[in-house]
Amino acid sequence: MRILFVEDHLEFARTVTVQFLAEHDVTLAASVSEAKVRLAAERYDVLLVDHDLPDGRGPEVVEYARARGILSDVIAVSSHEAGNEALERAGALARCPKGRFHEIGAVLTALRR
Repeated sequence: MRILFVEDHLEFARTVTVQFLAEHDVTLAASVSEAKVRLAAERYDVLLVDHDLPDGRGPEVVEYARARGILSDVIAVSSHEAGNEALERAGALARCPKGRFHEIGAVLTALRR
């Protein structure tokens, strides 16, 4: 599965990618602007989107994707409840808070059903 992981804490992103997403093709984007560039250039099955990014908020990424007809599944991955709620209002279909990232495999499986 092709995944765009929008997360500015790159050490966290790399660690969980190795531990929990190794079987997938994961591309990291550390900002809203980088995510938009990647979405314009490539197709992804799933977007893992954090809320707080250095140049904006995660919902901007979701709204950008939807406005361009990109139908990738979106999973909110903020460590804050309010951030995950904002991402869900923007169109995220599920959430997997950072403190529970060991559950990302089950979340991905549930979305693919």
